[in-house]
Amino acid sequence: MHEKNSYIGPETLKRCFGEIGEIPPLTDELLKELESLDPQNLEKKKKETHILALIPDRIGKKLLTLNILNEFKNFKDYWSKIKDNKEYSDKTYFKTSWVLMTKDVLKGSKKKKR
Repeated sequence: MHEKNSYIGPETLKRCFGEIGEIPPLTDELLKELESLDPQNLEKKKKETHILALIPDRIGKKLLTLNILNEFKNFKDYWSKIKDNKEYSDKTYFKTSWVLMTKDVLKGSKKKKR
């Protein structure tokens, strides 16, 4: 069903992080979206240019926050700007969800000043 390197599902997350909580079903709408053309590359379907990923609301027994995420991946410059702002760094943002994200850098987004 999924292209190699185009899917991050519950099995992968459980293997990497342990318990991830309740897993929502894949919707027909999302599966249809995978078959649609990529607006950035009309010669390919989104299943070829995007990653379908399950984003958990928790890692192990901890709710996913930017602070928890930073334990796995150090964000350096970006992190130094928000780590002391508890309004953002300790906030949970969502329930476990399926997301479709591009594998490529969006056109016009390289070398922009932050």
